Amino acid sequence: MSRKKAQKGVRTLTSDDDLYQIFGNDEAEAEMEEEVTRENFSELLEQSLADKSGKTLLEEKGSLLKKDSVPVHELIKEYPEPQAELDLHGCTAEEAVSKTMSFIQAVALRGMRTIRIIVGKGLHSRGEAVLPGVIEGEMVELKRAGKVLTFTWEKAAKRKSGALIVYLAGKR
Repeated sequence: MSRKKAQKGVRTLTSDDDLYQIFGNDEAEAEMEEEVTRENFSELLEQSLADKSGKTLLEEKGSLLKKDSVPVHELIKEYPEPQAELDLHGCTAEEAVSKTMSFIQAVALRGMRTIRIIVGKGLHSRGEAVLPGVIEGEMVELKRAGKVLTFTWEKAAKRKSGALIVYLAGKR
């Protein structure tokens, strides 16, 4: 079997080399190591759980879940008043979406956590207001993507309000 090494120490194979012998043994060794690791893990797990009852384990799990699952309305109590605002009056739907996305990215990079996006009530629109629905839809998508923790209409109702308060996700 050839043991030639290339310039950078990588083994060079020839047509005379038996690939099973070269690579097969490594695979068998890796399988044995994995089995030993599994056995060690099993032993360690058994040892760590030996003195705990099922009830104790469930209580520990429950307390961990409670710590991690703080309701959103509790989280936003820690957030500041809006730190920046974007006024979208006079924008088309496409412009409003583009400006909103750029604005959110910029304020997030500056570490801001709460923003106001003014969409207007549509009082000067021909027909129904477009921006409130379009921007609300974008906030829903950003929330799904994990970039926005939550958002709310400033005056608690979409029809009464011309602005969204947006709570950005991220470091607290």
